[in-house]
Amino acid sequence: MQSQISAALVSNIQLMQEIHGYAHKIQKAKYSAPVKLRWTQEETDLLEQAIQMFGHNITKIQQVLVSKTSKQIYFRMHYLNVKQQKFTFVSTD
Repeated sequence: MQSQISAALVSNIQLMQEIHGYAHKIQKAKYSAPVKLRWTQEETDLLEQAIQMFGHNITKIQQVLVSKTSKQIYFRMHYLNVKQQKFTFVSTD
């Protein structure tokens, strides 16, 4: 199971680095505002796989998701965690 996840993660890492490899090549203007892009389903899937592999080590996850900042990754991880939690409401009757 672990080797299957590792192989899938490696192939996804290579694909995402090819797709988003331009991110490191673009020169940013000195006072440019950060670019805000929506998370694609592929990026979300890759994030979930990276979390399984690296835990909550954002530095290692950012090496996989080169197009996202550590802050974007942190907030997406929080969003996914909140979304997955189940809330129960207790009646006080």
